[in-house]
Amino acid sequence: MAAAPSNLHGILVLDKPSGWTSHDVVAKTRGITHQRRIGHTGTLAYVPWPEWDESLLVENVLEVPVQVQGKLRGKVEVPADADAATVLKTAKEDPKVAPHLEGKTIVKIIFVSGKILNLVVR
Repeated sequence: MAAAPSNLHGILVLDKPSGWTSHDVVAKTRGITHQRRIGHTGTLAYVPWPEWDESLLVENVLEVPVQVQGKLRGKVEVPADADAATVLKTAKEDPKVAPHLEGKTIVKIIFVSGKILNLVVR
């Protein structure tokens, strides 16, 4: 390989090996430049598939929609294992849900764990 003049920064100068065509030199140069730019020396064809990690799929916090009189009034974030009482308490404290409960009595609570909380009020 020939040395590049000092004023040509970032240019790769190759001596063409015997048997190589100009196309081979250009392809090799582009490959080296691309590999240096992305920081890898190999190709994706030889990289193994990522390993499956079941622990990354576990959700600790769920977003539960809260309905009052069948209309969506807000969403609350609760622990994944929260019971109906915890979700109801969090929903009553939510600033979007609280105005719809003021001065009203909760007649019925419909709770599907991890899915929805529906409150029927009068």
